Amino acid sequence: MPFINQDLPYEANHLEPIISARTVEFHYGKHQAGYASNLEVLTNGTAFSDMDLISVIKETVFDNDEAAIYNNAAQLWNHIFYWDGLKHAEKAKTGGALKGDFAEAVKAAFGSEENMKAKLIEAAVSIFGSGWAWLVLDPKTKLLSIVKTQNAGNPVTMDMVPLFTIDVWEHAYYLDYQNRRAEYAKALVEELADWGVVQERYGAAMSK
Repeated sequence: MPFINQDLPYEANHLEPIISARTVEFHYGKHQAGYASNLEVLTNGTAFSDMDLISVIKETVFDNDEAAIYNNAAQLWNHIFYWDGLKHAEKAKTGGALKGDFAEAVKAAFGSEENMKAKLIEAAVSIFGSGWAWLVLDPKTKLLSIVKTQNAGNPVTMDMVPLFTIDVWEHAYYLDYQNRRAEYAKALVEELADWGVVQERYGAAMSK
């Protein structure tokens, strides 16, 4: 299958003022596009070219000889997942409180929705260097937790189901926030996170 730079679910300026169109143009149009084109070149003529991204990630994560393929595949998947978990800034405050089984799972794991969000922001801020903060579901225990990954790390390699992520590579926020990572993470979680999408991901994972 061809590895393409999947279209964004909104226009580049739809995340403003939280994330500027200029950041989106560099982040999506340069960095993410680079991962897609690199992966296409790296996998051309190999068995990986016929796999989906998750399969490529799982096949290459512990193989030092395929580190370049793993890094580009994981970064491409992580970015697609990141953008799909955000929503148009004009609609960002219309989602309301978490609902149903997902709300109960959040309460069981973190005590409250507010505490879950605070822990997620804290995880993002505490990552040294580049990486990702994730809200995940353990499919075995059916419990929610927050995990951190360095660089291109992805929770699927830990047998976790990703539900939401914060990208804390500097290209995700530096044009808008410079070194104020905490401000970016807080704005992302409180203003742009599409918790409706997160709840749908949770429901899909729980139904398997």
